[in-house]
Amino acid sequence: MIFINQKEYKGTSAVSLALDNEVQSHAVEKGFDVADNIRQQPPAFDVTLTLGGSHGGASRDTEYNQLKTLRDNGTLFTFISELGSYDNIVVKNISPAIERSTNTYSCSLSLVQIRVVELTTQYFTITDIDGSELYSPEKPAGTPPTQALREKDVASEPEKPSGGSWLSGIITWVGGLLG
Repeated sequence: MIFINQKEYKGTSAVSLALDNEVQSHAVEKGFDVADNIRQQPPAFDVTLTLGGSHGGASRDTEYNQLKTLRDNGTLFTFISELGSYDNIVVKNISPAIERSTNTYSCSLSLVQIRVVELTTQYFTITDIDGSELYSPEKPAGTPPTQALREKDVASEPEKPSGGSWLSGIITWVGGLLG
């Protein structure tokens, strides 16, 4: 027997668990792949159920529609079987029902665990080399900086010095930009 979204299903004929790793590889110039990373895949289950045979007298169509609604809505639920209890499970695939009798039919489900992450915001203060505060959460972006930028008068283009070469004029001009 298994539990899907707190509902018990007694007519279970098969439950399998896949714990896969994806080996990521990259081609190199010599014509072969180099595997340099492994990415752990979430637990995945294949379940075969007999619908209409659960305790509580729900019809096969009601049970099928409940499972289909879980898939259609992307509902996260807890899955419990002899393999353990797993949270944040979704129905990845539900097969068309195969007739068994007038009251029951079998159904195959593919279930996969979703890894849920939580986004958090971290606040920090930015200080300049001299220790002055450039930004803090109390002074949000868009406020004027604590110190004004110093402007420097520089010619828009180098002037050719009288009696000198263009090269020395350019060096003097670049030095004025940097200095």
